[in-house]
Amino acid sequence: MTGLMIFFIAIGVAGAVIVARIAYKRNLKEADERRRREDDEIYRRALAKQQAQDKVAQELKEKLSRYGYLSKEIALKNSKETVDKIYVFNDTGTIIIYNTVYHFADILNFEIIDNHKTIYSNSSSTTKTSTGDMIGRAVVGGVLLGGVGALMGAATAKKETTFTPGESEVIHDYSIVITINSIQKPKIQIKTGSDGALTQELLSLLKVVCSRNSSK
Repeated sequence: MTGLMIFFIAIGVAGAVIVARIAYKRNLKEADERRRREDDEIYRRALAKQQAQDKVAQELKEKLSRYGYLSKEIALKNSKETVDKIYVFNDTGTIIIYNTVYHFADILNFEIIDNHKTIYSNSSSTTKTSTGDMIGRAVVGGVLLGGVGALMGAATAKKETTFTPGESEVIHDYSIVITINSIQKPKIQIKTGSDGALTQELLSLLKVVCSRNSSK
């Protein structure tokens, strides 16, 4: 191996080392930038959440000063936003639904709607052909048209298909419709989906409100 070849090999190795170092530093820089962006996003989300909670706390504080003791608070869809909560102030006969204030007397009646659907699984079907009917049709077809007629007669025999449903599951989709004493907006619809416990809690609350209205 000549000295010139050794020189070029050394140059190549050195170049490869330099390229590897540059790539390594670039990867480190990109990783640092990616971590910084992730940290910024986490901070932004935490700040937004804290600001939302502070806003909810401030609005609730204002409601307490205006309507008195908070008797009941119901979260819709487990949301922490004020607009998705129902507040009940028993002392002043006030209920806040979707951030709109109503008096108990404003609630005239209510009803529940369930747009449910049933899902069947592992269902099966069985098709049976009447043997006597098939033989009779084959004989008649054979007399009239020969062998082909016998086949046609058998093919047109009476068949019965029986469907056997498997396991069924009912998927509920609840909505509560409240009639309000208002010409402009006489209806409120609260969608609770498949949450049966939340639906029952709201129905019980509305029943108490309407009962108190009727007793006055």
